Amino acid sequence: MKYLKMLGLAAVAATALMAFGAGSASATELCKVTESPCSAANMYGPGTLYHAHLKAGTEAVFTAGFATTKCSQQTLELEQTTTGGPNETVKTNIKAITFPEASCNCKYTVTAQGSLEVHTDDPTKVTDHGTVTGTGTRYTINCSGVSCIFGTEVTDVGTLDGSATDPILTTSTQAKYFTGDASNFTCTLGSGTASWKAEHTFTKPLGLFVI
Repeated sequence: MKYLKMLGLAAVAATALMAFGAGSASATELCKVTESPCSAANMYGPGTLYHAHLKAGTEAVFTAGFATTKCSQQTLELEQTTTGGPNETVKTNIKAITFPEASCNCKYTVTAQGSLEVHTDDPTKVTDHGTVTGTGTRYTINCSGVSCIFGTEVTDVGTLDGSATDPILTTSTQAKYFTGDASNFTCTLGSGTASWKAEHTFTKPLGLFVI
């Protein structure tokens, strides 16, 4: 199986997350420690790079009408583009999603990377938990000669739980069907969407909290 570079997962993503920007503005910051407000010395800002991989012992699972795809390995790279603060969310561009060869039972091809955005659940206190939305990702999945194109379009893709050692991005979303060489009915049984589920552990930077 060839390397898949997406990042488009979203997701999930997708992946995904497949896997993980859109949404209304709210007070959100990503911080090295648990403190509110996050001090300038501890706040992650534009240019910060984030790296995550599938949580040990888990798989990224994409379920559509034409196939169920399972990937045992997947990595995600993001670059922060906004600081966040009292009146804005934290936005990131998806730089890459890679699926090592033979890690998936179907072939993925990314045509647009997209972006992810983090929204704190409660801007009045430290929750270390936020909702993640995604947009602009497009990827083709080919299984047994059937090709379908999915992606994100202003979609809630999952949640981010902060931690000093083990921040987790949990992706659980409905990827939108766009087109492909197969019909909507073949690709999604006519629903127009497919499910994407994955859990990613952040390895860079260590110490990541949602404020």
